[in-house]
Amino acid sequence: MKIAILSINLKNYYFFWDRFKSSIDKYFCVNDDKHFFVFTDSEQISSGERITKIPQDFLGWPFSTLYRYHMFSRIADKLSKFDYIVFFNANALIV
Repeated sequence: MKIAILSINLKNYYFFWDRFKSSIDKYFCVNDDKHFFVFTDSEQISSGERITKIPQDFLGWPFSTLYRYHMFSRIADKLSKFDYIVFFNANALIV
C-alpha cells in the first residue's frame, strides 16, 4: 500500500518535523510504503528519498490552515499515485 503523508510546517513549526517524521516511520503503517509531502517555508526541512518539500509562504492566521486544501490541490497529480492520503498536524506525534 502506498500512503501519502501531508504536513504543513510553516514559521516555527519546522521545530516539530524531526520528531514527527520519526514517530511516523516507527509507528504508523510500518509495513507500507510512505512518502512525506511537507508544505513549508523552512530551510531546515529538505527534500529526500521519501520526502517532497513543497515551498509554501506563510499566509498568517487563520489562512495558513484555512487554505490547506488549496495547498494540497496544487499537487493533486502527485497525490493521485497513492492508495491513501493522510494529513497530520505538524505537531502530531504517533505513539
